[in-house]
Amino acid sequence: MIFASDLGSNLLENALNATLNGIIVVESVYDAGQVVIDFRCLFVNQTARDQALLLKNAQVGMMLSELLTPADFSPLQTIAKAVLDSGEPYRGEHYGEQTNEWFNTHIARLTDSRLIITFANVTALKQAIFDHQQQASLFENVLASTTNPVVICKPIYGSPGLLTDLQLVLFNPAAQDAWLFGTELREGALATQLLPQKESVKLLEYCQQTCQTGQTQRFQYRYPDSDRWLSLAVKKFDQGLILNAADVTEERHQQAVLMNMNRALQQSNENLQQFAYIASHDLQEPLRKIHSFGNLLSAQFADQLGENGMDLVRRMQAASGRMTTLIRDLLAYSRLTTHLEPSKPVSLGRLIDEIIDDLSPLLQEGQATTDCEELPTVPGDASQLRQLFQNLLINAVTYRHPDRLPIIRVRCRTLSGADVPEGLPPQKNYAEISVADNGIGFEERYAERIFQMFQRLHGRNQYTGTGVGLAICKRVVENHQGLIVAYSIPGEGSTFQIILPL
Repeated sequence: MIFASDLGSNLLENALNATLNGIIVVESVYDAGQVVIDFRCLFVNQTARDQALLLKNAQVGMMLSELLTPADFSPLQTIAKAVLDSGEPYRGEHYGEQTNEWFNTHIARLTDSRLIITFANVTALKQAIFDHQQQASLFENVLASTTNPVVICKPIYGSPGLLTDLQLVLFNPAAQDAWLFGTELREGALATQLLPQKESVKLLEYCQQTCQTGQTQRFQYRYPDSDRWLSLAVKKFDQGLILNAADVTEERHQQAVLMNMNRALQQSNENLQQFAYIASHDLQEPLRKIHSFGNLLSAQFADQLGENGMDLVRRMQAASGRMTTLIRDLLAYSRLTTHLEPSKPVSLGRLIDEIIDDLSPLLQEGQATTDCEELPTVPGDASQLRQLFQNLLINAVTYRHPDRLPIIRVRCRTLSGADVPEGLPPQKNYAEISVADNGIGFEERYAERIFQMFQRLHGRNQYTGTGVGLAICKRVVENHQGLIVAYSIPGEGSTFQIILPL
């Protein structure tokens, strides 16, 4: 038994082994001049072996200098000798460099030559304090570097559950510079002291909702006698609240500008609708009379007019007919902007079949053949999509090659991901529909020009048209958030690719 003469029984030894603190009893080792040079272990409890890595193999009779590193033993020897000489106990923290451990240590004198050393391993506690300090430092640095005003408040309650005030706990420099009302902030101040009554009541209402529901509340506030606006977010944080603000003055200004632009655009659309009405009625009526009078002249006064006179009448009727067609095309183009129907599922296969049926006289006259694959259903405006494909089919017949019968092929494939052309959101799926013919074609350098208003690549005497049809096609595709491009080889034919969202 260790130290039996002093401890008296195994019961006391077992009790010391069961304590939460490490306990070591040592006696002084002297040199020839009676100077303390080391300490011999007389008792080491199990807790000491468990808590200190360097004492894991400690046994009675071993020297402390054998168990500890020189860096650890030297300061401990100095302290122990001072306790022996003065009799005053020592209490403090000790750091073990080799094992990176921290201890709360207490050393007391038992006799003139013996000491009792008790200690507790507080490494985990020290690490937790260090981590907390690091987090607090990081939080303060982040808070200080945040450009948006941030204020952390402690809710103050009156009757149970009723929020009556907010006490400022922490705020960043941005909050001091841009506080709601220009009031200087200070820790411990109350919101009701910093804000006018009307505004403090409003703020407390949102904070009350956040405290009750845990959900973030957002609202915007305008500075008194100013055009400056702040957006405030109230968020629950542990037992407190975080007020996060952002200056939205410029955003509000842009919103006002956008609203004015929308009103101007609405007025422009209304004016365009009035123009369309005039074009549909007032402008076409004189043309109808010119055409009717021309028919009367041809029918009743052909002999008096003679061949030259009748030629002039025919030219007049042709010109009025072209003007009527142009006005009709302009009216159709304007309606693409002013008459937008809600998007609905449109079966393109059924739509193409209906268009082919409607154009059967023209197709039969031109001896045209159509070859259509199965087409998908897309969201859109059926009337506009009808205009799009009808114009393309009419063009394929109109610009047919004189040496061969026209063949019109309609194909489709699905695009997604990397296949989606630049300029369209890649997260969507699209249908790429191609309408190809074997007509006269055109030079590639005109591939963009043909979609502009009144652009014709051929003379009026060669092919009919107003130069508006493909402009209508482009507007329809744009209205459906898609793309249209054209490819062609002169003398071989043209292909129009239409990409529409699915």
